[in-house]
Amino acid sequence: MQSVYLSTGEFAKLCGVKKATLFHYDEIGLLSPERVESNGYRRYTEQQVLLFDLIDSLRSIGTPLEEIRNYIKHRSPQRLEELLEEKQEQLRRQEQEIRRLRRLMNNTLSELRQGRSAQCGAVTIEEQESCCLIVTPIPPECRQNDRLFLQTMGDHLRYCSQHRLFHHFPLGEVVRRQDFTAGDFHSSYLCSRVDQPLRSERLLRLPGGLHAVFYHQGGYDALPRSYEALFHYLTDHGYEAAGDVLEEDLLYYLSQPDDADYVLKIRVPVALKTK
Repeated sequence: MQSVYLSTGEFAKLCGVKKATLFHYDEIGLLSPERVESNGYRRYTEQQVLLFDLIDSLRSIGTPLEEIRNYIKHRSPQRLEELLEEKQEQLRRQEQEIRRLRRLMNNTLSELRQGRSAQCGAVTIEEQESCCLIVTPIPPECRQNDRLFLQTMGDHLRYCSQHRLFHHFPLGEVVRRQDFTAGDFHSSYLCSRVDQPLRSERLLRLPGGLHAVFYHQGGYDALPRSYEALFHYLTDHGYEAAGDVLEEDLLYYLSQPDDADYVLKIRVPVALKTK
């Protein structure tokens, strides 16, 4: 069967690209016309459409042009098999990353909407789901040393980033049960949620069940007053803390330019005091 030759314009239209792209591919030795006539007209064959499709597919997943050019120059069934297996694994990793980013966006949206609808300044007793956290201890010296606190935050963020553990954007903090019960509301850990339990020396599980929940509105400097309000509510209503306290940002600097409009959620598992 005789080959059908296509002009540059016909070939570009068939492939859905600009002629300039074909000129560039020819210039770098990636895809050249099958023949160039004496009058300078470039001619492509229909078989080269398949080659262009392969180039376009490889480019769409981030394959460098030089890598594609080297393959085309030395192509063989074995090299094609190796290339496709490699790209299949690359796509699998990209799909995992897309799923992680979708979870990150969905969870952050959920926190944002919760913050916008929160009734701030009052304690409610309600059911809360259990959650898993990655935690980083906050040295006591951080209370008087902002630079050390920032270093601790950097350590936490690097750990979560290296292990791709982010559940949603804002960080949280954990106040240990024994400290809260003693009236000490300083946080012992920075924390980030994870979707499920995993093997990590930094994993902390918080139980589900009945919780006292307080939505704090305002800057971080005013947080001790909210903790005091929560603490006194439990005392006055016959409850006691049954686990660690989780504090999470809902509305914060990413969405609120004024810290007076920040909203944080404070939750602590509770049980009725036994007489």
